[in-house]
Amino acid sequence: TYTKALEQITALDGLSDEDIRTAIMNAKSLHPSLFIPEAAFENLIRQQVAKLLDPSLQCMNLVFDELKKIVSHPEFPEIMRFNKLVTKISEIMNALLQQCITPTEEMIRNLIKIEDAYVNVNHPDVLTGTSAILGLMQD
Repeated sequence: TYTKALEQITALDGLSDEDIRTAIMNAKSLHPSLFIPEAAFENLIRQQVAKLLDPSLQCMNLVFDELKKIVSHPEFPEIMRFNKLVTKISEIMNALLQQCITPTEEMIRNLIKIEDAYVNVNHPDVLTGTSAILGLMQD
């Protein structure tokens, strides 16, 4: 399921210590730095955000398949005696679902791109160098 797929993605999934070291070195170039540069952090986050695309598209396909099953077998006793009506409803609903699959996929891709485009390093959950030092001083 989608939830299980998301739970399997960890913050450091697919990132080795060497990858992190390389990102930090590339971000700070020749200037030594006490803290991890934001650019390195953002690059690493972007790699991890990209991993959300496949599970999201799989979830969309699962929902699409489930909706197709529901539409193909309407269970309304009132209309079951009208075979042509049931068939026509199923055809129209399947066509409608098919029309919606491309815009839905595009929307999911756009949402991932939006998350990728802006990494909020000012979020309270993101530990910055200043807050790390303040935390150490208070202990």
